[in-house]
Amino acid sequence: GAPLSTIYLVVATRNSASIHIWTMITNTLNASFWTAYGIAIGDYFIYVPNGIGAGLGAVQVLLLFVFPRKELIPGETNEVKTDTKKAVQETEEVSSADSPNKTVSDGESGV
Repeated sequence: GAPLSTIYLVVATRNSASIHIWTMITNTLNASFWTAYGIAIGDYFIYVPNGIGAGLGAVQVLLLFVFPRKELIPGETNEVKTDTKKAVQETEEVSSADSPNKTVSDGESGV
């Protein structure tokens, strides 16, 4: 998948099974070669975007070693658990309710 979404998924699940290794290697090498070529000819429009792609590919390589691949149990997905998302939302709601600059949402009078 796309490097940023894959990086998020790997960090959230602590499992690098969502990284397709051969695609990651190919994309990282391709971006690295284009970055080198862009630097060699001094073309900003070639080396900047490809340098970013090479950097994100390097992050994926690092994550592959930091979070080893785990085989999934049948019926289990590699997606972030809904409970984790709910916990984050609840934490945000509690912290925003405690703030002195609470905004008035629809349906609340604030009085």
